[in-house]
Amino acid sequence: MSSFSPVWRVDLRLRPSRIAFFLLGLLHLAAALAVLCVALPVWLQAILLAAIFLLALRACRREQGQALILREQGTDWWLENGTRVGHAELLSSQVWRYLVVMDFRVQDEQGVWRQRVVVLADAVAPDIFRRLRVRLRYGALPTAKKIA
Repeated sequence: MSSFSPVWRVDLRLRPSRIAFFLLGLLHLAAALAVLCVALPVWLQAILLAAIFLLALRACRREQGQALILREQGTDWWLENGTRVGHAELLSSQVWRYLVVMDFRVQDEQGVWRQRVVVLADAVAPDIFRRLRVRLRYGALPTAKKIA
């Protein structure tokens, strides 16, 4: 048993983020205010406001219905996005204090697709978020070197 496994192994089950919900609401509100401030015919403003409202509703549903599981087993990543499960190759990652963005190339029996995973600090438990940040900053699992 490796002493590094509790620190390095990642097992993410993303839950809806309040930060993302707040930012989405703020952006849609700004768009609605912009439509109201521009001199447009009333009928066009009504259509645009209805479209913004529907897009906000769709974004909130997608955020609430997000079912993404990301696991690391050994040196392999496995990603489940609610409809498909596949072997994932980490292409790139960006790590900040409250945000992690990872780009994966995922392969399963149906083919290959790309998946971007955005993890906000409140989408997972604080210790798991810390482990993920450490894992991505310092690279792969450490392996014992064989001495010849």
